[in-house]
Amino acid sequence: MKEIIYIVDYSNTLEKQINLLNLIKGINREVYDVCVSSHCVLSEWIIGLCDYYFYDKENEVINTPLMKSYYYFNTDKVHITYKPWFVPSAYIIPIFRLILPTYSFLKILGYKIVHTIEYDCEILNYNEFKNNSLLLDKYDMVGYVEKHNQSLNSKINNSIENINWIHGNLISINLTKFNFQEFIYDKEKMLDILDKKHNEHYSYCQEKTGWEYIWKSKNIYAKPLEDIKKSLNNSLVGNSKLETLKIENTIALYINKSNKYQFFVNSKKKSYKIQLIIDSQKTHNFTTTKDMWHLFDINTPDTSIQVIIDGITIKSFNLNNKLDIEYINSTTIDLN
Repeated sequence: MKEIIYIVDYSNTLEKQINLLNLIKGINREVYDVCVSSHCVLSEWIIGLCDYYFYDKENEVINTPLMKSYYYFNTDKVHITYKPWFVPSAYIIPIFRLILPTYSFLKILGYKIVHTIEYDCEILNYNEFKNNSLLLDKYDMVGYVEKHNQSLNSKINNSIENINWIHGNLISINLTKFNFQEFIYDKEKMLDILDKKHNEHYSYCQEKTGWEYIWKSKNIYAKPLEDIKKSLNNSLVGNSKLETLKIENTIALYINKSNKYQFFVNSKKKSYKIQLIIDSQKTHNFTTTKDMWHLFDINTPDTSIQVIIDGITIKSFNLNNKLDIEYINSTTIDLN
């Protein structure tokens, strides 16, 4: 039986679907079958090129405010760390709803070697795929590790010698080395792991969750993440970059050392008219300048803060809500 390339997909735009189409059309079908699983209903002209296509309607994204990853804004004189309001906290739950049943189905069909890649990439050559297949005669899986300097932050250290997580850009597995029990989807177990890993340190908590849930117990051959570039171009769709440009994800509230509130905005794309309604009465009006950061004083609200940008309410904070206060307190601003 052929090896199979399994594509984990979220092509929710025409641009992404065209990229997915080109990715599938470029695969050497004499050597590899193709499987796609997705939370999107794909067009027939894509499905017809696949050997297998799985669709899962449920795409539950975790939006726990304090579990969000931090964004950073830095200049020579200011360092700001904040959690963007409208960036999802975690995608790991819907991703595993896709991959675990797919692995189980492919195992039933008798496939041995599965190379899992993401939809927003381009295959440059098959060198890594071929090398991974040879390694899978001995190992359960081949994964890729992004190294970190332990002296800088021991909590996010990851190395070939001491793996704490692997990346999803390319994962090659030998299905004969896995049993069906390992592919059971247990949402509550994953949520527990995700919560624990985030509390340990927010960096890479999703990848660490996947590691704890299934990969940790396997016999793994680890490669440097840089090796993926030898065979894959993974920078075709810049979703995260687009998210960082949205005004709603470049603003934050901050409580300074004097217990006074400040409003931060990094106006990247254009100028905006911003209103802050304090305690449903007092209004602060600001106009931002394109490509500049602003830090506005808004004194000490008692009950609520409503943020309005260009006439649209973006976010409302209830200052009697413990979670809202904790979320505001997660922002740090250091002025040099």
